[in-house]
Amino acid sequence: MAVPCIPSLSLFRTAVFLLAFASWCLPQSAPAAGHSSGVGAEWNTRESILEMSKRIAEVKPILEQLKPKEWVSKGAPEAYVQQLESTFVELRGVEWALNNLSGSPEKLSFALDAYFRVQSFRLKVSSMSEAVRNYQNPAVSELIDAYLTDSSASQIQLQGYLTQLTQLKEAELDVMSQEAQRCRVQQIQRGNRRN
Repeated sequence: MAVPCIPSLSLFRTAVFLLAFASWCLPQSAPAAGHSSGVGAEWNTRESILEMSKRIAEVKPILEQLKPKEWVSKGAPEAYVQQLESTFVELRGVEWALNNLSGSPEKLSFALDAYFRVQSFRLKVSSMSEAVRNYQNPAVSELIDAYLTDSSASQIQLQGYLTQLTQLKEAELDVMSQEAQRCRVQQIQRGNRRN
C-alpha cells in the first residue's frame, strides 16, 4: 500500500511527517558514539574544511595588489573596480560559509551554500586574472592562475563531499519513508484485527 501523495505539503514537511510517524511507530535507538555518518569521520571532515578555508584565504594578498582604478586609464571598463570590491565581499562570504560547514558538516544546506560560494568566488577570481593580464601585470595574473590551479583540488573535494552527503541524506529519507509505510501498514492491520 503506497503512502498517499499530499501535493500541498513541501518535501521538507513530508520528510518531517514521515520521520515523526516512523518514530511514533518504532522508536529508534541513537547511534553509538564514534560511529561515522557514512560521509567521513567528523574530525577529518572539519579538518579538511578548515584547510580549504586557509587555501582560499591565500589569494587575498594577491587580490590586494590589484589596481583596477589604474586599469580604467588604460581602457578597462570601470566595472572592474566594483568587481574587485565584490570579490572581497564574496571572499568573506566563502569564509563564513566554510566556517558554518566546519561547525555542522552534516548539514546539507551548509554544504550547498559553501560549494556554490566557492564556485562563484573562483569564477570571479578567474575573471580578475584576465583583466590583470591585460591591464596590470602578466606576472600577477600568473600568480592568480597558479592559485586557481593549486586550489582546484579543494573545490573538487568539496564537490565530492557534497555528493556523498546528498546520497546519505537521500538514503536516510528512503529509510524514513519505508519505515513510515511499514508502520502505517502495521497500524491498519492492528485496526483490522480489532474489528
